[in-house]
Amino acid sequence: MHKELHKSEEATREERWHIFAAQLGGLPPEATPLVHAAHLRAQSAHAGQIRETGEPFVAHPEAVAIILWNECGIHEPLLVAAALLHDTVEESSEFGDTGDSAYSV
Repeated sequence: MHKELHKSEEATREERWHIFAAQLGGLPPEATPLVHAAHLRAQSAHAGQIRETGEPFVAHPEAVAIILWNECGIHEPLLVAAALLHDTVEESSEFGDTGDSAYSV
């Protein structure tokens, strides 16, 4: 589905951003700064984390945001940003993760 985002853990932050933004296929210019900032924050919060599937952890929040945008037709930048950040509090050490995660890191 979103193979371009999942194939390489080594993709730079900007490369991931460009792939992600392209998969949204029509992010309005006024929404770009907020969504870009949320995407960079999600990448930072989940840096080095790998899901049990072997994908970078950030691939899941990206997929949720892409589903909201493309499949649900939700084009509200705040909700897309929330989708990108939805695991940062529970699943990253940046916000005090206790290590009780159901995901491997």
